[in-house]
Amino acid sequence: MTTALLEHYHRQNRRRAVLVGVMAVIAALGVVLDLVTGPAGLPLGETLRALTGTGEVPRATEVIVWTVRLPVAVVALLVGAALALAGAEMQTVLENPLAEPFTLGVSAAAAL
Repeated sequence: MTTALLEHYHRQNRRRAVLVGVMAVIAALGVVLDLVTGPAGLPLGETLRALTGTGEVPRATEVIVWTVRLPVAVVALLVGAALALAGAEMQTVLENPLAEPFTLGVSAAAAL
């Protein structure tokens, strides 16, 4: 009986690790997509070269990627992670998986 439980535990951990890996890849693709899209219309290869520092890239592309688009993309990732953490913490404190900002009045306070 304990062997079956241990096997189930390891299988569940592998599944979670794969899920986290897939989500990390999706987040990385989202950041790359965010860096490529915009009014300047930078090509993907040029943007990746500006990020990695390999090859010749126009100075304008470096400025656009490093000072305009990359900070916005990183802040978007951080804000999303902070909101996810806040939601998980609220659900943990209230011991209710359906908890939301309206439960504690956070939304009303933010509106005020």
